Amino acid sequence: MRNTLLWAILVALAVLAEPGDAGADTLGDAADNAPALPEMNDPLLLRRAPRMDPAPIGVPSSQLPVFLRADALDGALNGEIIAHGNAEVRQRGISIMADQLRYLVPDERCIADGHVVVTRGLDVVTGPNATYNLRDQSGTVAEPNIEIGAGPGRARSARASAAEITFIDQDHQHLDQASYTTCAVGDDAWFLTGTSVELDDAGQIGVARGARIVFEGMPLLYSPYMSFPLNDQRKSGFLAPTIGTTATSGVDIALPYYFNIAPNFDDTATARVMTKRGIQLADEFRYLEPDYRGMFEGELLNHDAFAGGRRYEFSLNHTQELPFGIHLDAKAQEVSDSNYFRDLSTLITATSTNYLQRSLTLSTGVNGWSLMGQTMDYQTVQDPNAPVPDQYRMLPQMVANYSKRWNGLALSMQNEFVDFHQSAGQYTPTYDVNGKRLISYPSVALPLSRDWGYITPKVGLHLTEYLTSPLFPGQQSQRLTRAVPISSVDAGLFFERELNLGGKDLVQTLEPRLYYLSIPYRRQDALPVFNTGVADVNYSQLFSENAYNGPDRINDARQLTVGMQTRLLDPTTGTESMRAVLGQRFYYRAQSVVLPFGAEIPRVDNVSDVIAGLTGRVSTTLRGELSTDFNPGLKRTEKFVLAGHYEPQPGRTLNLGYYIDRDTIGQPDIRQIDISGEWPAGGRWTALGRLDYDTAQSILVDGLLGAEYTAGCWALRVVTYRYAVSSTQTASALFLQLELNGLARLGTNPLEALRMNIPGYRKTNELSQPTTFLP
Repeated sequence: MRNTLLWAILVALAVLAEPGDAGADTLGDAADNAPALPEMNDPLLLRRAPRMDPAPIGVPSSQLPVFLRADALDGALNGEIIAHGNAEVRQRGISIMADQLRYLVPDERCIADGHVVVTRGLDVVTGPNATYNLRDQSGTVAEPNIEIGAGPGRARSARASAAEITFIDQDHQHLDQASYTTCAVGDDAWFLTGTSVELDDAGQIGVARGARIVFEGMPLLYSPYMSFPLNDQRKSGFLAPTIGTTATSGVDIALPYYFNIAPNFDDTATARVMTKRGIQLADEFRYLEPDYRGMFEGELLNHDAFAGGRRYEFSLNHTQELPFGIHLDAKAQEVSDSNYFRDLSTLITATSTNYLQRSLTLSTGVNGWSLMGQTMDYQTVQDPNAPVPDQYRMLPQMVANYSKRWNGLALSMQNEFVDFHQSAGQYTPTYDVNGKRLISYPSVALPLSRDWGYITPKVGLHLTEYLTSPLFPGQQSQRLTRAVPISSVDAGLFFERELNLGGKDLVQTLEPRLYYLSIPYRRQDALPVFNTGVADVNYSQLFSENAYNGPDRINDARQLTVGMQTRLLDPTTGTESMRAVLGQRFYYRAQSVVLPFGAEIPRVDNVSDVIAGLTGRVSTTLRGELSTDFNPGLKRTEKFVLAGHYEPQPGRTLNLGYYIDRDTIGQPDIRQIDISGEWPAGGRWTALGRLDYDTAQSILVDGLLGAEYTAGCWALRVVTYRYAVSSTQTASALFLQLELNGLARLGTNPLEALRMNIPGYRKTNELSQPTTFLP
């Protein structure tokens, strides 16, 4: 009894020891000055304790001081302290306020009555009465209103109410007959109800049983079990289903389940029901380790009731760092048939895929050598109305490149061996042979540079050997060789000046450049073309040795390229804000080497197209690009690009582009206007759209029109999208998605289409400030 009485006296002395009024808090008057709690179901505005720091981990509550304050304090011989009027008990990590408090010292238990406010960390619970044990952080609050505060680890605030809340321990609560929402006080646009709701602060997961989602007074979804995040981190559980309909698949419903296996492993399993086709199962597994990472994805429709047969798709992407500095990269993808993506893919970008790559690559670098070995195969996904040739398989390809500086010289050697394979079939490449190709290209350059300029003469010898084998009976194997000497001189000057534009100090450069190239003609008509085409002409390509993008053809050349580049740079950081280029190539001999079978039209002029371009950022909100490829012989523009991107702030984006391409053999001219944007349309509405129209053919290439409505704690997206799935076939999709912030997305998902079609697109509900109840 004496010990109990002594405890009561010591606690009372600790409370009364603070100078000032009898009701003064030994921790200060922060609670009295804290903002009032927003009105929920209680007509009174209750005082709120400041945010509570969590209790130290591993420290027993008996070793932490307890502070009591009230208008009046009474002690009893049994170790009970009764606090009357504006009563509060406080310990590190917890505060309990009420009209009356009974604190049982031996049990470390509080019994609170009247206008109870329990503050645990960032969370505030109010109710008429409560019990709480400071020893194990357990207790109950009757008819509570709960505010779940935002802070570290929590992206947004939330609130809840229940018949009763049970605190199981410091990190777990159980709510009976509960409702939950992330909407602000006074806004009950949506809420989740459940016969019981469990909140796991440690795992940041909520679980509702007998759950219903109610939106604007209408029940949207019922589930006997539903989990939801308390933050934006990954968690295991069912994801929101997607629902749609198409003419060939019927009603299409997909329900994914997410497995958060570990911080570096996860898996998503999806069951998809199509009323006209059947049930498709899909899985996506991702993994990440310090030395390797990757993803495996697979889909299986065991029997397609509409098209017939078993249909599937799988893909693997894996990269790994092996011992001795060896890098491994593996890719594999396969579909059951060429129509799979058009019929069944949920990824819009996959509908235009022609080649599925399968490769295994090993690479490393050591002592100036860059080594690579790989096997590469393709599956061709054909469009019957626009067939493409099959690609040669490289089984294997081996590369050994060497570079070194020696006595002021730049030594280089490029070596490659490839074994090309292809099976005879309907889409066999134009060259109906298989073959091995061996290349060795040693070269030596003498770089001479100063601050004001440079000159680099270079000579090399390109050696090639082919050993072809017939693809059809009656053909003969051949051994073919080619030796081509290559010499060049690359020279440039650097000029700088300081200037001021719009009050901003800048440095402008002027960089003229000359590039002379000499390559004698070597007859190459008999050589096969395995993986070579005409390189796209741009400013940097004007200064390259070969006009082709592969080594099966090496152009003959006696030519001079003249170019000029100017840049605007920040004098402090060196950041480039603008670049302008102008260049042209002058030929001193006619073209003799050409690709066969009409793949290239021989040049007849002694000058190349004039290449000009301007790119830069006009301001922090506007950047643009202007480039042109002008043919002086035909006196016409072969290619033209005018593009701009305006983004004064996130959620306000406009993109404009105009493109001309007359330079593709066998293809119609292209004149495309491409306009896209995301812009507020008034109130809470945001307009979304894209128009990609080809004026030369008078066709709509891609079209998207939509709107997004944001109401603080929820967003609605309505999007219609028209896109090409083949050369003669288009498809249209209608997306309707309701996103309940912090809970789920319901409906069909338009986000892939929006991000692909509107550069700079941002979800409007991501731009809104999160609802915050706590100061």
